[in-house]
Amino acid sequence: MSFIIGVVIVVVFAVSLYCGWRFGLLRRLLPFAFFYGGTLLGGATAGTSFFGRDFGLDPLYWSGITVCGLGLLGWVIGEIITYLYRDQLRRLLVVAGDRVLGLVAGGLSAFLVCGTWITVALAVGAASAGGGLLPPSRVLVASAVHSSPLAQPILGGGAFTRSVMRYALPAELPLLLGRVDG
Repeated sequence: MSFIIGVVIVVVFAVSLYCGWRFGLLRRLLPFAFFYGGTLLGGATAGTSFFGRDFGLDPLYWSGITVCGLGLLGWVIGEIITYLYRDQLRRLLVVAGDRVLGLVAGGLSAFLVCGTWITVALAVGAASAGGGLLPPSRVLVASAVHSSPLAQPILGGGAFTRSVMRYALPAELPLLLGRVDG
């Protein structure tokens, strides 16, 4: 059984990687969207269909087959639609694809820039000097960040920002900012 699972995984990866290389990112999104929709539909209907009893299957197994089968059906339908409309998709994606990917890259860049600034602002607020004097107003920036409604989603993604920027923003940043030459 584990051999069959391994073979299925290798085949799915091989086909997906080949199609990704051959057709590109955006033409891979449509089949995946259909796969996701089929799996979602399968999950919603699992346990409500007992056709499996006609085949001697336990309802639990039939529910699993329903989820996987509808996901696979969605993937196949997405592949067929992508194939049938490949010329129209190519024309649309040449124009829109660059813009969409630019939009995603711009949003990610803005998120990371703002996240970096917020991380530094919080580090400034948390900085402490051993014997040196730091301005008491440093806490105002940190409290302003915490009270800003627009900063809240970026604060929620702080772990992502710290992960991406981990070499530029070391974990001991508050200590580094708190060093005062006296």
